[in-house]
Amino acid sequence: MKPETEKYHQNIFQVELTKLKDKDYITSEHYEITLKAHHQYYQDLEELKQLQVKAAKAAEEIKQKPIQTAKNSEKEIISGRNP
Repeated sequence: MKPETEKYHQNIFQVELTKLKDKDYITSEHYEITLKAHHQYYQDLEELKQLQVKAAKAAEEIKQKPIQTAKNSEKEIISGRNP
């Protein structure tokens, strides 16, 4: 979801939640708990997105690294160099 869309949905949720509190459908305590949980949900989503981006970058870097062939490894072992 685009950041603008996420912000839009967050605002709608907060407005609707405020209406529930103002009309005494929920207590102020429930309002605060729910609003904090909703905020935490979006923070967790953002952190997950960042982790996915990092993982994708790391995978791309691994793909781009040259692969050492078995022959090179055998030569290094035979010559006494540790890989």
